[in-house]
Amino acid sequence: MGDISCMNIENGEIIWAKNMLNDFHGKAPYFGYAQSLLINDSIVYAMPGGADTNIVALNRFNGDIIWISKAKGENPAYNSPKLIDIGGNQILVTYSKENFIGMDAKTGKLLWSESFIAKYPNHANTILYEDSSIFTAAPIGHGLLKYKLSDDGSEITKIWHDTLIGNYFGGMIKLNDKIYTCAGGRSKYLIMLNATTGKIKDSLVTGNGSIIYADEMLYTYAHKNGKVCLIDPETFEIKGNFKVKKGTKEHFSHPVIKNGVLYIRHGNALLAYDIKNKKLA
Repeated sequence: MGDISCMNIENGEIIWAKNMLNDFHGKAPYFGYAQSLLINDSIVYAMPGGADTNIVALNRFNGDIIWISKAKGENPAYNSPKLIDIGGNQILVTYSKENFIGMDAKTGKLLWSESFIAKYPNHANTILYEDSSIFTAAPIGHGLLKYKLSDDGSEITKIWHDTLIGNYFGGMIKLNDKIYTCAGGRSKYLIMLNATTGKIKDSLVTGNGSIIYADEMLYTYAHKNGKVCLIDPETFEIKGNFKVKKGTKEHFSHPVIKNGVLYIRHGNALLAYDIKNKKLA
């Protein structure tokens, strides 16, 4: 658990390897590490968590430590970090267990943070960023938020906060002035919000789950029953749907679309669907 390694893809030789628990005194979250590593030129970022070596930047070619940050000194969350270029600076934005944080990506200096103590602090969504605005989604008690970054990225200002919608790890899509996300918990709705004001514009019964966007259409995959819906984002209507019946356990994966094929992993099964005609039946 928590291994970081660099491998030669031609011969499979491991060039270097680190373990976030043993090498960096990390403290894994309840469900184990789920973050993806972030590569920025010659740097790779990881979040072992814990009191002293909370976030690390490593040389991706040899594994040497570039910087170590204590950040907020708490367990990592489940989300993957995001790198933002603004005002000539690079800001590393991520969550720890109960804090939303922004750091100088070159030095590891903590620039800003905001505390969110929720009943279920399962932050698993990577942020959305557009035109100096950050959008975040997390469980009920935290909810959906929009922040404005200062010109140099050293400060954030909260623009709006919706505490009614909670999204554990289903993601969100921003199209023009609208945000689409599935409400969390026991909700069965896909929600459309005004990205400027945070006001709910409409809702659609799809089941709580993951959402992706491709070829001008939205696709949702319900966590509870495996229902997949094809949705026109302009009319906000379901154009087709089916249920994933093969596979095992929870429907927790995020669908992927490539060259007109929809891929869905369900436990021990990987399924591929032809969607070249933008139809689901």
